Amino acid sequence: MTGAPRVRALVVEDDARVRSALCHLLDDTAGFQCLAVDSGQAKRLVAWGSAVATVAVVDMSSASSARSALVHRLAGLMPVVVVSMSGTTRAASLAAGAFRFVEKDGDVGALVAAVQSAVDEHEKCMAAKPGARQNDAEGEQQPETAPPPRPSGEVTR
Repeated sequence: MTGAPRVRALVVEDDARVRSALCHLLDDTAGFQCLAVDSGQAKRLVAWGSAVATVAVVDMSSASSARSALVHRLAGLMPVVVVSMSGTTRAASLAAGAFRFVEKDGDVGALVAAVQSAVDEHEKCMAAKPGARQNDAEGEQQPETAPPPRPSGEVTR
């Protein structure tokens, strides 16, 4: 494969039709590679504690504590863009750690711009972190790590 790797977007939406539409929109409009999950699946992914995507797009239909907690946990792993039909969830989304909030008003450009902005800002932050290195095969930032120290007396072959 040549060129830059595609940005991976985790789309969290409980309605399968909306989840599919968001993925098609991000894929067709911006060329993102999407992993679409419902909130239960997202919670299981977060429990692994690993960033499975470059950015998360989370539908927050209400400012419930469960949804805010999910946004908060995802934001610890990757930038999060929250989308919602209701602007009343904006404050809860941003307080939970969302990078951007976008109202679902049919403005495809605003959503794509918010997601791309989150990706760009995240890449800038990762590039500025001391000890980060570029993984040439994946195109992702990964921390440099030394091999674990061997216990004294360990024999290697």
